Amino acid sequence: MIPVRLNIKNFLCYREDVPTLDFTGIHVACLCGPNGHGKSSLLDAITWSLWGEARGKIQDDLISYGADETRVELEFLARDTPYRVIRSRSRGGGRRRQGVTDLQLQVLSGDQSQPITGNNIRETQAKIDQILGMDYDTFINSAFLLQGRADEFTSKTPADRKAVLAKILGLETYDRLQARGREHLEEGRSTIAELEGSLGRMRHDLEEIGDLSLDLSDVGQRLDTVNRQLEDNREKVDELRLRVGELERLRDQLADSQARIDDIRSDLDQLEKALTSAQERVLRFNKLIGEAEVIRQGAERLTAARQRLDALEEDRRRFDLLIEKKNRLVRVIDSGRTLLGAQIEQLKHKVEVELPPKARAKGELAVQSEQASRTLAGLDDERAQVAAQRDNLDKVSTDIGAVQSTAERYRLEGLEVKAKLNLLESTGDEEAICPLCQTPLGQDGCGRLAEAYQADIDEKRDLWRQNQGRLQKLE
Repeated sequence: MIPVRLNIKNFLCYREDVPTLDFTGIHVACLCGPNGHGKSSLLDAITWSLWGEARGKIQDDLISYGADETRVELEFLARDTPYRVIRSRSRGGGRRRQGVTDLQLQVLSGDQSQPITGNNIRETQAKIDQILGMDYDTFINSAFLLQGRADEFTSKTPADRKAVLAKILGLETYDRLQARGREHLEEGRSTIAELEGSLGRMRHDLEEIGDLSLDLSDVGQRLDTVNRQLEDNREKVDELRLRVGELERLRDQLADSQARIDDIRSDLDQLEKALTSAQERVLRFNKLIGEAEVIRQGAERLTAARQRLDALEEDRRRFDLLIEKKNRLVRVIDSGRTLLGAQIEQLKHKVEVELPPKARAKGELAVQSEQASRTLAGLDDERAQVAAQRDNLDKVSTDIGAVQSTAERYRLEGLEVKAKLNLLESTGDEEAICPLCQTPLGQDGCGRLAEAYQADIDEKRDLWRQNQGRLQKLE
C-alpha cells in the first residue's frame, strides 16, 4: 500500500480547512516538530481511515473539540491500482445516543471513481483488508511501530507471533495449495479404486465366457459386450492416467511448497532468535529509561555544581584582589612604622645629644616634647583606623559572597519556575496532567497554574533586582 493523498477534517488536533497532504514523488519522509503539533495525528488518520483504529482511542475522542463530525479521505495504490477510502464519524447526542460511522470504498480511473462499498461496514472492511493483504494487527507488527508500543510483537504469545508472521510472509497460500492437493489426491485414489472394481468384474465375465456349455452365439454377443466395456475402460484408464499425472505434478508442487515452508520455518527460527536479541536490547533500553530521572537529576546537579564552581572561582579572584590590596596596605603600614622609627631615633638623638647643650632652653624643649607626644598619639590612632578598615574589608568581602550566592539561588529558582511555565504552555491543545496527582488540570487549572508561575517569576525577579542593588552598594 502506497499513500497518495490525505484529506483531514476535524480529526484530533486538526480542524477544518486543512490543506491536502500530497505524497506524490515522496519516497522517504521525516516528520519532526515539537510535542503536540500533530505529527502522530497524521499517522493515526491513515490507520483510522483504513482500519478504524488509532492508538487505542475510542471513536468519539477522535473528533476535534467543539466539532460534531470528523472525516478522513485517503487515496492509495495497491497492486498498481488506485483506490479511495472515506471514513467519517458523527458524535452521539440528542436522540442518537451513540455515534455513527460511515465507510466508503472506491476504485479510481482517471477522474472517474467506481464505488465498491459492501452492504455494511464489516463487508467493506473485509474488502479493504483483502486489497491491502493485511489487517491492522499485522500492520502494527510489521510496517508501523506505534508510539510507546515498540514491543507489540514481542509481547504476543508464540502462537500469535506465528500467525502474524504467516500473514506477513503469505504462508496461507501454501496452506490452501496443500489442502487442494490433498483433495485431488483423495479423488484420484477413489477413482483408482473404482477402476480396480471394474477390472475385477471384467475378469469375472471373461471367466464366465470360457464356459463350454454356452452357445457360440451367446459367447460372441458377450464377447462383443466385453470388448465394448474393455474399450470404454481403456478410455477411462487413459483419463485416469492423465489425472494421475496431474496429481503427481500437484504432489511435486506440494513437495516444493513443503520445502519452501521448511525454509520459511528456518527463517522463523532466525526471526525468533533476532526477536530474543531485540527483547534483550529493549530490556536494557527500558532499564536506562527507568534511570532517566536519576540521570536527569544528576545532570541538573552537575550543572548547578559547575555554576557554583564558576561563582566560587569569581569569589576566589576577588579574594585574591583583596589579599593583594591588603598586602599593599601592610607594606604602607610597615613603611610608616619604619619612618616613625627613624623619626623617633632622630628625636632621641636630639634629646640625648642636641638638647643637653640647650638645657637652658627648657621651655622650648618642653613644647617640642609635647608635639612629639601628640605625633605618637596620632600615629596610634591611624594604626587603629587601619585595623578597623581591615576588619570592615573582611566583613564586606563576606557579605559580597553571601549576596552573590543569594543572587545565584534566585536566578536558578526563577529558571526552574520558567521551565515549568514553558512546559505547561507547550502542551498546546492537549490536556495537561498534574505532575503530583496525575489528574487532568483543564483549561482553568492550567490558567491558574500559569498565573501562579508568572507571579512567582515576578517575585523572584524583584528579589534578584533588590539583591543586585545591595551587591552594587557593597562593591
